[in-house]
Amino acid sequence: MSRTTAPQAVAKDKKTAKKGNKIRLVVSFVMLIYFVWTVTAQQVEIWNGKKQLKAINVQVAIEQTLQEELQLKKELVNTPEYMEQLARTQLGYARPDEIVFFDATSKN
Repeated sequence: MSRTTAPQAVAKDKKTAKKGNKIRLVVSFVMLIYFVWTVTAQQVEIWNGKKQLKAINVQVAIEQTLQEELQLKKELVNTPEYMEQLARTQLGYARPDEIVFFDATSKN
């Protein structure tokens, strides 16, 4: 009887080993899929973040340029040359010794 039970036990151990190998394979495959999914999702987030950062950097550069232009205008506002230009263009003033000519053919 021990002869017949030994081969049956060996066969049973082989079936259990095959089931264990299949389970390990399935678990490994699921873990691999999860890893690939996680890495891909992170790469997409990184790409979106870089895209947003680039847009923000462009906006910052535009705002810095505007700030520099405004700073230059601020420095010019109180100069006599600017006041004279403003009086001539906006108010239509001229110096007392100047003669102002207007173009009658222009539509303005």
